Amino acid sequence: MQSASDSGPEIQCNVFSDYIRRKQHPKALDLLAYNSVNVKFKWQTTRIDKDCGVYMMHHLKYFNGDVYTSPDLNKAGIRKVLRAQISASLILSNYNEVRTQVIQKVYIFYKDKPSLLKLIAEKKKERAMTKNEERRMEASEKLKDMSAVKRGKSRV
Repeated sequence: MQSASDSGPEIQCNVFSDYIRRKQHPKALDLLAYNSVNVKFKWQTTRIDKDCGVYMMHHLKYFNGDVYTSPDLNKAGIRKVLRAQISASLILSNYNEVRTQVIQKVYIFYKDKPSLLKLIAEKKKERAMTKNEERRMEASEKLKDMSAVKRGKSRV
């Protein structure tokens, strides 16, 4: 298992080894003996955001040990497309044990999409009306306060 002195790559190898051992993969124990190295990239950042998985999956797909660069990853639009591609490939994978359930939920979502979009639009309209009403009430209170101050009376 993991110790306090384990590095990121060692933890990842241990977790992955545990997973493939549970799946009864013949190479599961070999992974524990693998000497892992945390590879640094010239463009990497210490910031953690929703695209970390995109970077990781992209590099898992293309990394061969050489210095790797992908200027396209600096473009938000490209990352959005890659997120969609990665999500689709994970969901549709034959190894995905909940593939059928996810596909059924997507089907139900798209079947109900018109009614869901209508409901979302109604909720947005309600929120906007509520905010407008709150602003009107705040403005009314301010006017009352200003009138009271002008008359020399404090509303406090």
